[in-house]
Amino acid sequence: MANCKYVEDCKKVTENYFKEIHSLIDQKSKAPAEYAGDRLKTELQKLDSSASTAGETARRQLASLRDSAAQAYQNVKQIQLNGNLPDDIRLLSAPVTLTADELQTLADRHKDSYIMQRAIKEYGEKNKVHVNTAPSPDDQIQAAQDLCNHFNNYIGIGLEGAARNEHYFNLESGDEGCYADFDKTLG
Repeated sequence: MANCKYVEDCKKVTENYFKEIHSLIDQKSKAPAEYAGDRLKTELQKLDSSASTAGETARRQLASLRDSAAQAYQNVKQIQLNGNLPDDIRLLSAPVTLTADELQTLADRHKDSYIMQRAIKEYGEKNKVHVNTAPSPDDQIQAAQDLCNHFNNYIGIGLEGAARNEHYFNLESGDEGCYADFDKTLG
């Protein structure tokens, strides 16, 4: 399954970060053989500083992606709020209660309409009819924030932390499980 652009862009930022961290870990492991005394201490500090800079750069890039995604989802919401409502919205106030299949068909037909999805979801809750609706722009904005926070948990943990953090390597290896829920909401 292909991830949405936002998820892919976040993965790219973290993958680049991981590549840089691995290079720094490798350099740090070789440093004792190449340097001694104060020169070794200086080199290790330089590598730790480079790791810190890489973390801050990745955090800034993720924040920029998050803000762009949030603005895009907000723009979609605003456009839909200003648009015309489809005729199908009248079905939600009809004197008969729609079945789950009818309501799901309606939700599927209007999967790109925030207003219809919201109206369908509220109708389903009110009439105790289960329906799967698309995530709202607000859900997508929250998911963008959550994904950014998720990646930030692994960025900047330092060279020693990265070298021994199992979750870091699961995320780095492209474990699709960590992206699936975000992708479903953001997609």
